[in-house]
Order: sequence, then C-alpha cells, then structure tokens
Amino acid sequence: MNNIQEQHPTKEHAEAAASRVKNYTEEVASRFEGAVDSASTSVGRGVDRAGQAIESTGKSAGASVRGAGRYLQESSGATLGGDFRSMLGRHPGTTLAVGIAAGLLMGRMLRSNRS
Repeated sequence: MNNIQEQHPTKEHAEAAASRVKNYTEEVASRFEGAVDSASTSVGRGVDRAGQAIESTGKSAGASVRGAGRYLQESSGATLGGDFRSMLGRHPGTTLAVGIAAGLLMGRMLRSNRS
C-alpha cells in the first residue's frame, strides 16, 4: 500500500499543486493587466494626439480618434480585457483580424526599437 501512495500523488499533493497553479495564474493575469493598463495609457496618449492633428481637417474623424485615445487612457487593463472578451463574442472574425494586425504592428515597433 505504501508503494502505491509513493507512486501516485495524494489528494493533498494534487490540491497543493492546483493551489500553486491558481496563484501563479492570478499573478500572471495581474501582471498582464498592469502591462496592458500601462501600454493602453501610452497608446491612448498617442492616439489622442493623432486625433487632435486629424481633427483640424476632419472634425468627425478627429473626434472619434480622440475618443478612442481617451478610452484607452482611462480604462484599466481589467476593463479592456472585459470589453475585448465581449467584443470577441459579438464579432469574432473582426476581433481576430484586429488582433493579428495589432500583433504585427507591435512586433514591428518592438523590432525597430531594438535596432
């Protein structure tokens, strides 16, 4: 019987492992939300400035871009994540396309910063 217990994790071991995984997942999610919050604020400022520049030529487009910039600046990482999940459920194809484009753009920006 002892040999079997040594070969198979006990319930306590499994619960401890599950707890560690849960804690790690929560820590990663928290860090991700913080990074998204910081990045969205920075991107939001840039979008807001671009909106100001556009606004002089096209009031409607500029106001829309500035609104998007303010949304990014003022929203937390958790809010953005929730909004993204909601949008993904309503428009999965569009969300996927925007996600791919954003990933490519971020990759290009990061690559150019290394050079």
